[in-house]
Amino acid sequence: MSGSRELHGTVICQFAEKILFVRKEKPEWSLPGGKVEASEPPVEGARRELKEETGLAFEDAEFLGHHVFDLEEHHLYRLTVRDADQPRPGAEIVECRWFTHTELKSVSVKPHNVELLKLHGLFL
Repeated sequence: MSGSRELHGTVICQFAEKILFVRKEKPEWSLPGGKVEASEPPVEGARRELKEETGLAFEDAEFLGHHVFDLEEHHLYRLTVRDADQPRPGAEIVECRWFTHTELKSVSVKPHNVELLKLHGLFL
């Protein structure tokens, strides 16, 4: 971790031209992910958070890089779900939903998540 930044593992999970988002109690949607524990590598934190928040698991994911937003450093991973595994909301999550690019434009998404998607050509 750099200085006093929190390290986060964030996942862009894709299936059939859609991207998975989760929603907690707040009205805005976010990519699955969260704070990485001190004892784990970022990819393991991303894997753990995806499982906790959606019930989905991944073996391999493409590392897209790390991006800093305010006091958070996000290690970003992309994976493609090949079958019809349905995400199930975990304890902190109210709803999981697959969005098309068009649908994303009509809902409230965390601003830094929009920036991450734009940086990787996934939000126009």
